[in-house]
Amino acid sequence: MPDIATALQKALNDWEPPVPIPPPAPAKPYFTVTNNVTRVTFDYVRDNPGKTRVEVAAALEKMGYKSSSVSSLLGQMIKQGMVRESRNLLYVTINEYTPIKSSKVLKALADKQATPERKKVVIVSKRTGEVIPAAPKVEPTPAAKEWEPNDVIDKLTVHQAIALFKALRNILVG
Repeated sequence: MPDIATALQKALNDWEPPVPIPPPAPAKPYFTVTNNVTRVTFDYVRDNPGKTRVEVAAALEKMGYKSSSVSSLLGQMIKQGMVRESRNLLYVTINEYTPIKSSKVLKALADKQATPERKKVVIVSKRTGEVIPAAPKVEPTPAAKEWEPNDVIDKLTVHQAIALFKALRNILVG
């Protein structure tokens, strides 16, 4: 006799046969890359660590790229943390190339991360034109500390202590 899981699976398959799921279609590239100086610049720095900006620009200029474009891209890569410059020598900080973000995107990211400054609001009465003072800041009340007998005893005079003693003796002893 089959176990209950097998019997249920067989009943489900008899009721509704499984439908094969087609594999997803490969994503189409948005455009074909023909001459990506950014990628070539990154790959050159990755494959040749320890070169200066001038050496990288000169080597890529020999490959047909503008040295001014290469120099500008190196500055952007350093600014975005893809490449670091140590003693004027360039080294990559990531293994794979990622597209450079535009300055607008970077500014938007920085704005999201920055905490907005709180502005001081001044309320003026429309009728009289007087400035209405802001409500004072409410300080949180400190947590009440635990009660100690000495806190009470230290504040009593001798006459008050005798009266307290007599009152407590009447309550406790009877």
